[in-house]
Amino acid sequence: MNHPMEQAIIYEMHVGGFTRHPTSRVARHGTFVGVIEKIPYLKALGVTDVELLPVMAFDEQDVPERAAARGLNNYWG
Repeated sequence: MNHPMEQAIIYEMHVGGFTRHPTSRVARHGTFVGVIEKIPYLKALGVTDVELLPVMAFDEQDVPERAAARGLNNYWG
C-alpha cells in the first residue's frame, strides 16, 4: 500500500499449503495464523504484497471424474 505497483513483489500462496509441512517452523500448520508467523520470512525475501488463495470453504471432493479416478482431490478450491 505504501509503494508503487511497479515496485511490488507479489507472492501468491495457498493458505493451507504454505505452512502445512513441518519444516515451515510454525506453531499452527496450514492456517492463517501460520501465514502470519511467516511474515518476517516473506519480508526477508523482499515480498511487498501477498495474494492468498483460496480464502473460502470449498468441497475437496468436487473434482472432474478423470481426476477423481486418479485419486486426486480439489486442493485449490
